[in-house]
Amino acid sequence: MKNTRILSLVMALMMVFSMTLCNVAAAEDATTVVRVGIDADVSSISPFGPMDGGRAYVYQAIYEYMAQRVAFGASWDAMDLVCAKSITQVDDVTYDIEMYDYISDSAGNHITAADYVWAAYAMKESGNYPKMFVLDTIEATGDYSVRLKITDNGLGNLEWLLSMVPIISQSAYEASADKMVNNPITTAAYQVETFVNGSEVVLVKAENYWQTDESVRYVWSKQNVDRIEMKIIMDATQMSVALKTNEIDMAELITPAVLGDFYVDGQATEGWIVDAQPATMVHSVVFNCSADSECNNLALRQAIGYAIDNETIMQFATSGYGKVLNAFANDCASDYIDAWNERDYFGQDLDKAKALLAESGFDTSQHLKMLVVHSDEYERVAQVIQAQLLEIGIIVDLNVVDGALQDTEYSISTAWDFGFAARGCDDYCTFPWMLLFNANGFSSGLNINLINDPTLQELYMACSSPDTHSEETVAAFEQYLEDQAYGYGLYTGMRYCVANSAVCTALDMREGGEIKIGGCTYVWND
Repeated sequence: MKNTRILSLVMALMMVFSMTLCNVAAAEDATTVVRVGIDADVSSISPFGPMDGGRAYVYQAIYEYMAQRVAFGASWDAMDLVCAKSITQVDDVTYDIEMYDYISDSAGNHITAADYVWAAYAMKESGNYPKMFVLDTIEATGDYSVRLKITDNGLGNLEWLLSMVPIISQSAYEASADKMVNNPITTAAYQVETFVNGSEVVLVKAENYWQTDESVRYVWSKQNVDRIEMKIIMDATQMSVALKTNEIDMAELITPAVLGDFYVDGQATEGWIVDAQPATMVHSVVFNCSADSECNNLALRQAIGYAIDNETIMQFATSGYGKVLNAFANDCASDYIDAWNERDYFGQDLDKAKALLAESGFDTSQHLKMLVVHSDEYERVAQVIQAQLLEIGIIVDLNVVDGALQDTEYSISTAWDFGFAARGCDDYCTFPWMLLFNANGFSSGLNINLINDPTLQELYMACSSPDTHSEETVAAFEQYLEDQAYGYGLYTGMRYCVANSAVCTALDMREGGEIKIGGCTYVWND
């Protein structure tokens, strides 16, 4: 009997010990996962695919670059180095870049200067990035060094190139059957496991990440989670429900319309973490001034400007958590002119709008076409503008397109008469101006208005050059833009990112931008 009891005790202890070992093994094998909601479709994750709202959320996690900005307006010598070991200025437009000599991608392909030279030219030839006009020449000067020349030393030109040309292997790209459309092989700390257009992007931690020196790792290379599941949820209410039902752990953007569930009186409610940042976007109207559009008529453009109630649009788009713009600029820009806040600017004046419409001679039996990118917020704004213009007798048809197609649609003179455009103003007022109004940035030689106005171009060159950039040149460009009614600012908002505090204890945010998901603090590494 005694022996039986001893045997039973030994067996029980062995079972407990075995279960403990199993639990330890399970803990050691556990994969940490965070699920993130994003509010825009990701049309492309290929290395040189077009930029859109969804890609903006993921491209810095999927690809690495020579250097990255960590603050608004940071010059090239204040950027975080990533694949560049050093950057040296030779003259105003020439820079020498030394790369690390041990960079490799997730498949073990060694990265050299030749790969970077190829990638820069391939990106320019893709046609998806009009701003690649700033690349003049690039050549390898050694196995791990290049000389880069830009077309001009305009504000932000070099910094943009350094932070946008992806570091990938030419041989891996050319060996890829679909040219890395679905499974890019990159040097980044996270690799794409799954990409389903319109549904999700799944990233997994790269176990063989090349940069093992923690002291020089930059912010996007932190690996505080093993698996990142990014789910595309474009409806604001569904995003809120997904958070509350634990379908997702954090949301890249919660709109003000549903913010009250997570954020009240400037404070996160119990169980949630909220990061609030001023948005950098300039939401605006731009006009097709080509001969194919009725909006080549200045009086008609002005009539539209005075028919639109910016305040109502801002309230409708941001639930009051935004502000009306008083220039084609965002006051987050380092060169924003405070005096703009006190001036008269476009805003609803129906009597003036009707008088200008009559002056224009526009036949109101004709319909105008408004181009808008597919987005819950943008389409709602477009519908408000549509209703406001109807008040003065202008009938508007909406041309709603996916983000990946907007550049193509804007280039077709018969596809639109005016458009609702959104561009970031992260560093300088000149940045959205460059993307929209700099004719030199378009292969056609025509700007977003489908014209090349020599006066506008001259004013742009003056305000964008470091040698002549000043309050006077910035003001002169913006005033001419207003006088010609080529476009005008409507509103900007706030960005609210929300996380479940049972999963994430601290958000790591890019200034004015998205969550650095791998850099956040989670309950498992707090």
